[in-house]
Amino acid sequence: VYDVKCARNGTILINTPPVLSVCNPENLSFTHYLSPIDFDGSVKDNNIPLMEDNEGNIWTGSTKGLAVFDPLKKTFRTYIHHPADPASLSDNNITALYQDQKGDLWIGTSGGLNQLKSGESGFIHHQHDSRGEVTLSNNFIRAILADKSGNLWIATEGGGLNRMSLNKEGR
Repeated sequence: VYDVKCARNGTILINTPPVLSVCNPENLSFTHYLSPIDFDGSVKDNNIPLMEDNEGNIWTGSTKGLAVFDPLKKTFRTYIHHPADPASLSDNNITALYQDQKGDLWIGTSGGLNQLKSGESGFIHHQHDSRGEVTLSNNFIRAILADKSGNLWIATEGGGLNRMSLNKEGR
């Protein structure tokens, strides 16, 4: 088990890629859904997150991409890195998930931070640039959180903590 969350409806969500399990805590019944994302078969030492978004969809990370489960339709949609597509994920190893107040989804990977604006299908990449003054300190993202002032806090592997002001950048 890589991540566990409580859904708004009280069920327990369990991410064990490629399986998303949903537990009803009242009777301890489980329903399992198999994601179309490949499983690499190895045990990881980092978090492989899951998250319920504002619309009730369940986002599950893996080392092979990102999947979103629609609990009403019981279907998955997947996102993976395509080298020829600059609007695809920057990397398939999903390490953190967060949804901001505007509904944008922030996806941490071992290859940078990805932003999926609400209602859009392409990803915006935020990555370390050794030539830039305003840049991530490291591309391996460990955690993402926002504060009440509109700052996004991004924890990185070996690069410390980064702050991105969502208000000032108009995001």
